Amino acid sequence: MSESSDGNAEDDDASRAAELEQIAQDLEARILYRSESGAFPSTDSNRSELIHTIAEARENSDAGKFNAAREQLLEVSVALADVIRNKSFAWRATHIWGFIPFFYFLALGITTLYVMYRYSDEILEIDLLYVPFTAVLFAFLGGILRGLWWLSLKVQRKEFRPQFTMPYVAGPWTAIILGMLVYLIITSGLLLLTEESAALNEAALYTFVFIGGYSWEWVIELIERVKSGRQ
Repeated sequence: MSESSDGNAEDDDASRAAELEQIAQDLEARILYRSESGAFPSTDSNRSELIHTIAEARENSDAGKFNAAREQLLEVSVALADVIRNKSFAWRATHIWGFIPFFYFLALGITTLYVMYRYSDEILEIDLLYVPFTAVLFAFLGGILRGLWWLSLKVQRKEFRPQFTMPYVAGPWTAIILGMLVYLIITSGLLLLTEESAALNEAALYTFVFIGGYSWEWVIELIERVKSGRQ
């Protein structure tokens, strides 16, 4: 066998080992998250058996027994799915699917849209720290959308943890501050987003505010551009 073939084989083994290690880490995290939510009784031996099986899979992977390691990790994944499936619908809705923050965002969104529609004339006359209240509500909606996106991402990855819901609760309200900051940056002329920024119409301005409420990373980038004096 040539040196090239040996090198390719070693790369393949390293790749398979890295893949199995990632699966093992994901399973460990899921066991931890479900333990936090009470999926395993304190006296349940199944959790210890699953953790032990993951450790054995790592040993097999280190020894080059990749098929055996993969089979063990699959057994852990199936056993964990069985534990979750045997829980009540209410438990899964709360601890797996994130129903509580979902309905929180839904209620906020519906309420905000209703207020914008029902009190549109009154809202036009209100300012909050030199920012029109309409812009504040658009930033709030952006924060709600970001919260829903982040929640869906966590649920899809099986990483949702109901014990850490404060970021979901605070997200839309934090978005208000960021959206207001975007409004002030644009209207004050501190930053030119386009060659005709001074002539931005109201719809375009509120769109930027909405994006500011949704994309916090974009707002941080704007702040950095203002700090460095770049247009």
